[in-house]
Amino acid sequence: MRRFLIALLAFPLASLGANPPTPAERAAANQKRVQNDMHLLRIIGLADALGLSEAEALRLDRIMHPFDERKREVRVQINEAAKVIQRATEGDSAALARVDQAMETVLSGRVLVAEIDKEMIQAVAREITPQQRAKMSVFFAKYGQQARQMAAQAQKLRQAQQQNNGQQNKGN
Repeated sequence: MRRFLIALLAFPLASLGANPPTPAERAAANQKRVQNDMHLLRIIGLADALGLSEAEALRLDRIMHPFDERKREVRVQINEAAKVIQRATEGDSAALARVDQAMETVLSGRVLVAEIDKEMIQAVAREITPQQRAKMSVFFAKYGQQARQMAAQAQKLRQAQQQNNGQQNKGN
């Protein structure tokens, strides 16, 4: 027990000597936190809306997980293409040459995410009653709104952090 307490106390002390996270690391951590929050919001909200037990909610979560992974991969591609488009708006000549391809990636990616969502909802629908399917439709409509709001708030936070980091770098 004593070794455990020493190890527990040593862990935070070891992290004090570490370098502070870079802005990119902070942004990645924030994004991961938002994704986790969204995941919890979805599974808890769905369980509540459908009147599911914890075991049933976890079963549906396992059904949705492979679809989430597929969407995550597509979103990475969309985000990379969006960065190219953003650089093109700033006049980056390499990005300007790739802007049409990036726009196509974004648009195709959005369609693909919608198709994956449809497949996911169909897979979940096979596991629940017709009344629960109706409730699920209402839930996902509301969840989509909440997810967009959370994503917008996260984007504003990232932009504010980037501006703050830019001002700090100018001051140094």
